[in-house]
Amino acid sequence: MTMKKHIDLSQLFELREKQQNQLRDWWVPQIGDLYTHNEANHYYTIEERDGYIYYHALGLNVPDGMEYHKHIKSNCLPLLTICQMIELLNAENKRVSILSSGGEWEVFAQPEHAAIEAELCDALWKVVKQVL
Repeated sequence: MTMKKHIDLSQLFELREKQQNQLRDWWVPQIGDLYTHNEANHYYTIEERDGYIYYHALGLNVPDGMEYHKHIKSNCLPLLTICQMIELLNAENKRVSILSSGGEWEVFAQPEHAAIEAELCDALWKVVKQVL
């Protein structure tokens, strides 16, 4: 079984507007990041070509180079990776502890946030939502 590496679109849309704004404020887009634009039902990745940053639609059947966009960050939300979620929790001055036992992941962000899930990504996401 492959470990889930980032949250999915449905999880991202669990956030209230205030939480979405906090996430946007924290996020500094980097090459390779996945994100959605204006609550679309698909996501994009950030690529660099010829010294410029492009946003390429993923999951759409289009020829290479035909579906590039420029998006305004205020209309975008990142599909956070495990590493990005840990970075966000650290940025919020939360001491993060991660334990694995019996096929479940336990995530604690001290002092008051915790979650247990089968996927590490999902447990981290539950804690991130509590912190935002």
